[in-house]
Amino acid sequence: NRLDEAEGYLLRLAELAPDHRQVHYSLGQLYMRQGDTARGQAEMERFAQIKQAEDEDWEHHNQAHFRRVEARKAVGEGRPVEAIPLYEHSIVDGTAEVSDYLELAAVHLEVGDADKAARAYQGVLSSFPYNHEAVEGLLKAAIELGDSSLQEDARRKLQILDWPCSVGDQ
Repeated sequence: NRLDEAEGYLLRLAELAPDHRQVHYSLGQLYMRQGDTARGQAEMERFAQIKQAEDEDWEHHNQAHFRRVEARKAVGEGRPVEAIPLYEHSIVDGTAEVSDYLELAAVHLEVGDADKAARAYQGVLSSFPYNHEAVEGLLKAAIELGDSSLQEDARRKLQILDWPCSVGDQ
């Protein structure tokens, strides 16, 4: 029942974590207990806005998860072409994971579009240069394309990634 002390604590939390919904909910409850209905309602409205945004974000990513599941199912059932728009949708809407990019590249390779596969693997490697799966996929795409320079580069990177590390072996 030390409301003034609690208010100071919660206001400091609001400075440190302005978008944390629980802080605004607690402030709203506190102000209501203090009889400051206007401030209490304002904090509860802020809480509701943050909660709604979190719920929308969760739903957005949940839909991406189900697209990923459907894409994998299509590939597993021998319908890789059907997986392409599912992966691309997640990429366009910003919910794609690294696995989505890698799986899309593999699908492009599977359906015979080595050029798109190579570009997709290179895209992954631009952000994750040590991704072994991307380098292996790039090598496969380079072989399909007959691009000896790209093959050589991918093989060199694989040798580096696969090179035994002796750090800590004393």
